[in-house]
Amino acid sequence: MRFIQLAMACSVGAVVIAPAATPAVAGHSAKHVIAAVDRDNDGSLDRGEVYRAAIAKFKRLNTDKDRTLEPGELSGVLSARAFAAANPDKDGSISLGEYLHFTKKLFKATNTDKDHTIEADELNSQFGEVLSSVIK
Repeated sequence: MRFIQLAMACSVGAVVIAPAATPAVAGHSAKHVIAAVDRDNDGSLDRGEVYRAAIAKFKRLNTDKDRTLEPGELSGVLSARAFAAANPDKDGSISLGEYLHFTKKLFKATNTDKDHTIEADELNSQFGEVLSSVIK
């Protein structure tokens, strides 16, 4: 598994994240991920589209319907280190709020041109691969 450095402004400092599957999401190119999430069909993802996709993914992953994601529910999605970065209160589970906060950080790190949208080339980046895993 390939390790990716995700330097974020968070209490943990620089975090090394191993995405569950690369490129983008196992077997899917960045263009496929965008096509699946891009509600306005403009070829890019804005924050609203990313957040809606993250909420939908959270709900799909939450198989026990307890309002939080535990490590077993995130198997193949986040590495142990990524889980720790997404779980700042260290309570062993990730709430929807924590999941969205982590998604927001990934969105900012992926959006290198700072145009408030994610295009395929950005989604093919190291940060974009992790973002893809939390939305698709």
